[in-house]
Amino acid sequence: MILLAVLGATVLTAAPCAELPAWDQALKAAQKTPVTWPAEEARLREAFPSLPLPPASDDLPLRIHRTQERLHAACAFAQRATPAFAAPDSARLTSILARSEFENAQDKRVEWVKGWLRTFWSWLSGLLGSEGAGQFAHGTRTLVLGIAAAVVALGAWRVLRIKRRKRRPPAVGDRDPRLRLDPPEAHLERAQAALAKDPREAIREGLLALLSSLERRRLARPDRVKTNGEIVSELPARGASAELIAQVSPVVRWYDQTFYSLTPVATEAASGFLTSVSGLRSLIEGGA
Repeated sequence: MILLAVLGATVLTAAPCAELPAWDQALKAAQKTPVTWPAEEARLREAFPSLPLPPASDDLPLRIHRTQERLHAACAFAQRATPAFAAPDSARLTSILARSEFENAQDKRVEWVKGWLRTFWSWLSGLLGSEGAGQFAHGTRTLVLGIAAAVVALGAWRVLRIKRRKRRPPAVGDRDPRLRLDPPEAHLERAQAALAKDPREAIREGLLALLSSLERRRLARPDRVKTNGEIVSELPARGASAELIAQVSPVVRWYDQTFYSLTPVATEAASGFLTSVSGLRSLIEGGA
């Protein structure tokens, strides 16, 4: 119920429920074309900044489905939400506190605190006596030794974990075959086949060919959650040359502006994009 309250408040403060059909269509389209999910997720976070999205560790189709369920649940809860509680009546509260049963409430609290302090002082005095001091010192020494042993064990565990991590390659695609892309040649071949009938699908296959080339040269990670812009921003840290970055950035920027717009993609523009991707493949494989 608390989660539904949060989701309902999120929808009410972000956008009316009338926009949910449009979001349904966008999320269904992302389920059919998973490569569009990063952009839809970024748009969703911008429109609903306080909406808790499912964790990135979930399977992508399941994650999109759960996101759609949370939007519907939040909207349904928002429609059933009751108005906030009214502010308390200060005059009525003052009259209640003026009754006879509340006259000595403050004095009772003071007496309770004094009694607690006396009990604590008696316990402390007994602890600091000769016999109590010896027991306290022995207990303190045992506690310190236990904490030191725990710290040593934690340090040894972390060292072993780091060594084990170094022995295994951190390639995400090797651990999850679903994140692997086909060879760049296969994507470009499908792009050329779809160029005449569906230019938008052709440029999508062209971008997948570019991402496949970058991943094979370890210039990008097989991460299907990050946006194209985030992948480009990580190129310098992964050892890409300045020339490659300068040529990849405008190509990816053009793809984002064209693919995610409502304007039809021209065949000539899609053909030029595929030509640029082919040239970038040669640069990646030859000079990376």
